[in-house]
Amino acid sequence: MSYLSTALDELMKEAKMKNADLARASGIDKAKLSRWHRCDQTWIDDHDFAALAKALTNDPRKMAKLLLARMRDSGQGPGAEFIDLSLAGVTVREPVVAYTAKLPPHIEHAFALLRSYVMRDDDLREILIHLSSLLEEKPSRKKNK
Repeated sequence: MSYLSTALDELMKEAKMKNADLARASGIDKAKLSRWHRCDQTWIDDHDFAALAKALTNDPRKMAKLLLARMRDSGQGPGAEFIDLSLAGVTVREPVVAYTAKLPPHIEHAFALLRSYVMRDDDLREILIHLSSLLEEKPSRKKNK
């Protein structure tokens, strides 16, 4: 479960809201809310986050907890062990989870196939090495959808 998903569940229970209620109050599509609840997506843009927070509570401290959850989800990966997050002067430190991106099943399948063939196929190995060098040189500007 993601931190955002957990915080959403807690705030929705306190507000006695269901997904449909939150969708109406925030103007956010029910499908998008479901992806956050199921942890299929942890990234949330600023506009949606503000709408979500305002629909769930007027309490700035609860909004801060939701923001902290968002920051924790985005703070995973290499170097995360050097980041400390705090809320109202209290350091909140969670154990660092090894960085892994949750991918859709069709992409996981594609990577599994690549893994199984890469050491047997010289051409494939060269293509992947070249692709990775291109990605390292120029960061992508595309956003995940």
